[in-house]
Amino acid sequence: MGVEYFVCCACGECSIAEYLLECDSCNRLYCTEGCHEDYRVSAEPDADAECLHCTRDAAKRKIDPADLAKFLVGGASLAKAEQNYRERQVAAGEWHWSDARAPPPRSVAVLGAGRWGRNIVRELHAGQQLRTVCDLDAPSLQAVRSRYPDVHCTPRLEEVLSDPEIDVVCVATPMDTHYELASKVLRAGKHVYVEKPLCTTSDEARKLVRLADESGGLRVFTGHILHYHPSVVRLFEWLWKHPDERVAHVSCERAAPARGPHPTALETLWDLAPHDVSLALRLMDPEHSDDPETSAVAATSTDAGVAEVCATLTFAEGACAVFHWGAGVSPKRSSVTVYTKGYVLHFDDVESQAIDKLTVTERATGDRHVFPEVADDWRSPLEVELEVAMRYLRSGQSPPPTAMSEGATVVECIERVERALESQPA
Repeated sequence: MGVEYFVCCACGECSIAEYLLECDSCNRLYCTEGCHEDYRVSAEPDADAECLHCTRDAAKRKIDPADLAKFLVGGASLAKAEQNYRERQVAAGEWHWSDARAPPPRSVAVLGAGRWGRNIVRELHAGQQLRTVCDLDAPSLQAVRSRYPDVHCTPRLEEVLSDPEIDVVCVATPMDTHYELASKVLRAGKHVYVEKPLCTTSDEARKLVRLADESGGLRVFTGHILHYHPSVVRLFEWLWKHPDERVAHVSCERAAPARGPHPTALETLWDLAPHDVSLALRLMDPEHSDDPETSAVAATSTDAGVAEVCATLTFAEGACAVFHWGAGVSPKRSSVTVYTKGYVLHFDDVESQAIDKLTVTERATGDRHVFPEVADDWRSPLEVELEVAMRYLRSGQSPPPTAMSEGATVVECIERVERALESQPA
């Protein structure tokens, strides 16, 4: 199974094929971000119409047939003529490919503007989608007011839930509040993005997904950001292009500063595990990733302010995923290593240089291939994740890997690790 990248005919941006729509008339590809309009024009009044690029407004969308006809030379198709016409406009500074995209509605609210929520606020504001920020912490709210004076700020959740202009709410509050807040958002008739973990119990997570399913159109998205890192996208692209190289073993390591002076094993588990567990479950063959056998061990040092958790998930046919999470451990680490029969794929988000995040090594020869990250087109994983989330939540098309029940599945798996830790000898 391969992954192909295409340029959207409407907005001119590159996208994975699974996020594109195909026009019924001309089979040209359009992204799912509202680009595809049923707008048709022909060079001659009675000529067969062909689907053309849609643009931001009617004035820019319309192309004078007389102007377009000048480019219908040498047997050029109408689509090619329109492309050449647009390129001339770009060169003259009269148009830009970004003009093809409808401006996103400022209809997103964020609950929580603290440690991670502030980053979500930044990206949504940059994307012109942010309408309201809600936080009970006065200093956090004041920081948003000062930096983004055009954004409505409130400590009252009721204002968010009752605002008919808000269609998506991002929950970036402490994890033990996720279920209560997300369920209120869904009951208010709004889609919800929940920062990891989706909930702190599988029962709550399943209830949340069921609430969305029974709503008849509302959707849930979990913020497992690692899937949207450009090097991880390349990792999956490589695996899809090499279907015979089945994943046999995954090793994940993540170490980060502790949130307090005395981190516990369970705090470390729930804080660091969701990203890696989500990725490992996706890497394993879906037919063999249910109900893995789970083992875990933890160690904490009050004097050193360190907590570490090691866990193993063993799947059908012997495939396994091994995890090492540490809070208060130095230096910071974040890596994923994937083993197949013939190759080792290694992603390091900390130690490697920007051009050396993902490497693929052939086990028989030792030949090593580096997948460079091109600075010119690099976008932050959070920017990509939020763009994918908003597109999916509003349209329901091309469900991404972290949509709906995926978040609940991850919570169930972390619960297994938690039970394994609780059963270990004192």
